[in-house]
Amino acid sequence: IGTDKEKNWEFTTGDEILSSPTYVNKSVIFGSNDGSIYCLNKSNGDLIWKKDLNNKVISSPTADKHDNSVYVGSDEGNLTCLDIRDGTIKWSHSVGDKIQTTPALKENLLAFGSNNGNFYVLNKYTGAEEFTYNPGTILFNSAITSSPVINGNSLFFGDDSGNVYSLNIEKYEVPGSAQLYWALAVLVIVLVIVVVAVKKIKGRK
Repeated sequence: IGTDKEKNWEFTTGDEILSSPTYVNKSVIFGSNDGSIYCLNKSNGDLIWKKDLNNKVISSPTADKHDNSVYVGSDEGNLTCLDIRDGTIKWSHSVGDKIQTTPALKENLLAFGSNNGNFYVLNKYTGAEEFTYNPGTILFNSAITSSPVINGNSLFFGDDSGNVYSLNIEKYEVPGSAQLYWALAVLVIVLVIVVVAVKKIKGRK
């Protein structure tokens, strides 16, 4: 059991912390359910900067020290890029639903999922969408709370339906969705049943 003598420092935010800290440039950066992202001095825990993101920050931040940028999602539905040095917002991209995944970086690309069931790949410098992939359908749409991982040109992530997907992040090639094919098949069957039923009803008149 640890004691206060073993503790270097302690910092308190306004709510619970579910976001995992990231370490960059002698700073510790993390989000809090109080709606803010914090940057602390790693040696003494002093606050370097704090930025209000308007809703819970469960997403763990991803830092790019070469570009002095840190990327984080929020329950407000925004993926935000901030300057590591002072917390200035460089850009913010809205997806309309919670972002609780940890973004993954690949050169100039930034990848993450959202609770709206979409997976996004953005330009890390501008926040512009490179492509969006939805592994589900209108009928079967599952939240993406699994954080992606990138190996070479392959990007892997899971969703709440219990499936794991692999995308080619360089060629922007996305696989067909099994749910999509099943949904289309069900739709065709329903249409056939409706047509047959209508014909039978008309035939009785």
